[in-house]
Amino acid sequence: MNSRRGKTGSSLRVIPTEARELAGHMTSIEDYEVECRAGHHGFELDTWKISEPLPSSVYARPAKAGCYELVSPCGNCGARLIITTGPGGDLSGALPRRIDYPRDWYHLPSHLPRGKRAFRREKFARGGAKIAARIRSAALVEEAGAYQPAPSATFRGA
Repeated sequence: MNSRRGKTGSSLRVIPTEARELAGHMTSIEDYEVECRAGHHGFELDTWKISEPLPSSVYARPAKAGCYELVSPCGNCGARLIITTGPGGDLSGALPRRIDYPRDWYHLPSHLPRGKRAFRREKFARGGAKIAARIRSAALVEEAGAYQPAPSATFRGA
């Protein structure tokens, strides 16, 4: 097992070396990348509402065999979602998708964890003061007895 054992207080704790190495890399990753890796990219096509005009940042370009590629940038980090249509621009069926990352995107070594949980933890660590302030204000409202829970949502079956 790739870990180091250390004594903390009265209990024995296992500290994976990958976690320590990942923490070292996190300092090199920009905030906007942490936000996208912690949740989801804000691709224009994914956030576009049908009732609105298509964003001007979304464009189409020719691809192989009479197909086209729809290119949609992430408004946060600059990554691009590329969806390949069927021949003649056919949008029905399963369409292949890929993400092209910017050249300055930080590349983590492949052996390190890169899941959303690790990046959410980092996002909360960086924004901890703002989150703590929100929790303190909620606690003050609760202490004053002014807290009213929101009504729970009810859904009707079809």
